[in-house]
Amino acid sequence: MRILANTNTLLLFVPLAAVLSAWIGLAWLEPFPDSALQLLTLAPFLIFGLGAAVAAYFKVSNPVLQFALLLFTQIVLARTETMPPIVAVETIGVLQILVPLNFAVLGVLEDRGLLTYDGFVRLFAVAVQGVLAVSAVLIAPGLVDDILALTILPLPLPMTQPALLAAAIGIGVAILAFRRKGTPLEAGTVVATVALLLAFTRPASSAGATFLICVAGAILAIAVLQNGYRLAFLDELTALPGRRALQMELKRISGPCAIAMLDVDFFKKFNDTYGHDVGDQALRLVAKCLRQVGGGGRPFRYGGEEFTVLFPGMSAQEAVPVLEDLRALVESTPFQLRAPDRPKRASAARRRRGSGTRSRNLHLTVSIGVADRTDIHRPVEAVIRAADKALYRAKLQGRNRVAQ
Repeated sequence: MRILANTNTLLLFVPLAAVLSAWIGLAWLEPFPDSALQLLTLAPFLIFGLGAAVAAYFKVSNPVLQFALLLFTQIVLARTETMPPIVAVETIGVLQILVPLNFAVLGVLEDRGLLTYDGFVRLFAVAVQGVLAVSAVLIAPGLVDDILALTILPLPLPMTQPALLAAAIGIGVAILAFRRKGTPLEAGTVVATVALLLAFTRPASSAGATFLICVAGAILAIAVLQNGYRLAFLDELTALPGRRALQMELKRISGPCAIAMLDVDFFKKFNDTYGHDVGDQALRLVAKCLRQVGGGGRPFRYGGEEFTVLFPGMSAQEAVPVLEDLRALVESTPFQLRAPDRPKRASAARRRRGSGTRSRNLHLTVSIGVADRTDIHRPVEAVIRAADKALYRAKLQGRNRVAQ
């Protein structure tokens, strides 16, 4: 699971570093040349429109609403120059409170479709907030001023303190969602919210604010693409590349290679005895071991309890010692089966230690078949069939072994 943690860390901190670099780099970029200013006028519509189209293509609706919110923010900020000064200040202050908070919440809600009851409720909720905010600015400007003037910390800050509090809550909610789900969409929401917050530190109608809002949209669009890739090519249960990813990888293999087919021994019996939830945990454990395979092997989940390891540029004979190490690793890695009456809280478990039904350590085993393509004219499909036959021989010979 350490590899997954590292991958999730990269999902968050690489785009965050890019956003902070863009914010710091504005000191050298501004003032923008005329050609860049013309491009910035069109960029929000282009980025947000393309991002929303990609999100709709991948059937994720929350980012569509987020792109709409970014576009609305950009349009309102660009028009603050034409507003009376007091109205402009209050409008910007309300935007700084509502937009980052709504943006983050939209990003972490369960995606239930845009043209659905939930989708219309979310759209209605955002629209009602907009109507109420406009009404407050026009009808009760004193109330808005009082809210914006609230002081939480006696510090000079680049934004109103209610706005910073709302942004902090939004970013905190998005971080918690990212820790729980760990998908690119939650990471993109965290980083895009930060970019939006930094945009609000710039003058409202400035090119710098527009640039940072565009950066927020670009980060979110990249997150949508990354999430689409995961859905298409990564196995949801084990987070290993799936069968479609394997097929694409095999098409790129032009030279010698070894292919291993791996099957969890007696998995159906394991599932029947302990239940499918425990079976899923067992598959995750095997996947964790597969990520540690040596020899440059690339693991994939083939389907069910079957996995594949691809060794580019290696013969079957060379792959056998590596696969033996992998087989031994799976066998030696304990799988803890918790007792049915074991408390979920650690403190309660310590109090009951020594009584009741104890947890048991099980040990999984795998059978592996490997074949190679030393003749580059041999189709990879034939290599997979040969590896499957070798896997069958490993089972016939008693399981928990590697057959070539």
